[in-house]
Amino acid sequence: MNDSPTIKSHIARQPGITARPTAIVHGREIDPDMESDRYRFLSPTEQRIATMWRDGEDLVDRQGRTRVPLGNGPISRLIRATYPLQQPKRVATSNVITLPEFQRAYEAVALANVEGFVLNTFLTVSWTVGGVHGASHIHSLHERLFASMRSWVSDVQQSAGMPEFPFAAIWVKEVGKKLGLHSHFLLHVPTSLFHRFREWAHKATRHLLELPKPDPRMAASALRVVHCSGFGNDCVQQWRVLKYLMKGLDADAAMPCVQSHHHFLVAEFAGLKPSNQGTVAGPRFGRSRALGISAFRKAEARYGRFNFWIEGKDQNDLPYDNRYLSHGELHRQLEQVSI
Repeated sequence: MNDSPTIKSHIARQPGITARPTAIVHGREIDPDMESDRYRFLSPTEQRIATMWRDGEDLVDRQGRTRVPLGNGPISRLIRATYPLQQPKRVATSNVITLPEFQRAYEAVALANVEGFVLNTFLTVSWTVGGVHGASHIHSLHERLFASMRSWVSDVQQSAGMPEFPFAAIWVKEVGKKLGLHSHFLLHVPTSLFHRFREWAHKATRHLLELPKPDPRMAASALRVVHCSGFGNDCVQQWRVLKYLMKGLDADAAMPCVQSHHHFLVAEFAGLKPSNQGTVAGPRFGRSRALGISAFRKAEARYGRFNFWIEGKDQNDLPYDNRYLSHGELHRQLEQVSI
């Protein structure tokens, strides 16, 4: 059966009356003018969907994916009820920073230091202040911004002709009373490029959030969408920022003591004061590939095993100092001597 409309003239049975042209669609005789008029009270989106469905077009493919965006109108609801649609993947939620996440965060910073880099740039982006409230949408924007940072590092090295440096970064998502849902990034940026990165971060975030360029004639808002600060090669400040990022640690997280076989609270061992940082969609913590497990194993093969977690009887403090910088520098000096 031909699905495309075919206009046919039908002679009215009553003499002296001229019949209006009609169309045959799916074996049904309709009046095109009346069909188009019945959708006039629908939104443009619903009108488009209704017209496509009326004309016999496939609105859903074999995998259950819609060919056009569906709205919330009556035609869209009818499509959802008629076709077996593919359900979107459910994004997991996170309430606290777990012990493995805290370990990965600490080891990532230590690894960067061993390689000779300080995570010296602290970037905060408040998605809520920027006008975005959907958790899944914010999850997507966060990933896009992090990927853009990686591209920025690659592009700036090629354009500036600078010595190669890795994209070494970690991030945490939180929900605060003032900033709402926001992302913290701690990364390495050469001091000579900090101002360039800060300017890029503001532009990139405004582009993602589709925000207009700030008007210098208007008073600045007390709550900023983007805040970026740098602290040169201050290793101590780097660790302070890490401890700030880890404030969402699970207060009940515990670790075993190797010698006494007792468990102790990680918050006490790490010198942290956990506090509720809300619920976020997707992972709460992440790190760049340069600070991942593969890079960590390569560094251990070159520099020896890192003593991240004190394995003695007295486990009172987790080190937040320059020992990892010194450890890596010493090994590199020994390598130069042995050549």
